[in-house]
Amino acid sequence: MTSSTAFVHTSQSLEYVVTHVFLPVHPPKNSDYTAKNNHVLARAVCAAAHAYAKHVCGTSEHLQWLRVTKMLDNLQASVQSERLDSDHVISQLRGMQAGGVYAHRLPIDSC
Repeated sequence: MTSSTAFVHTSQSLEYVVTHVFLPVHPPKNSDYTAKNNHVLARAVCAAAHAYAKHVCGTSEHLQWLRVTKMLDNLQASVQSERLDSDHVISQLRGMQAGGVYAHRLPIDSC
């Protein structure tokens, strides 16, 4: 696991991850969004995906899972900034291979 996929948390960030990954049925009563919380959430999901990869190594799902983890790596990198950075997007798109997926978080006020 690289430093970009390591999951370091505080109790507040862990609560944010639990709320948004395991309990997303009801949104929080107050906005708990911060750029830091969003980044922690992306890192936690990415770290879990990389940890799970060892379970599909050597199976028919391995190549598909590599695409999933690459997509999550790209998503994690994209949430490090509050704004959509065109140079970053272009760089990620140029680095894609056949079958790759690009994901980017759109802030709710952009919808």
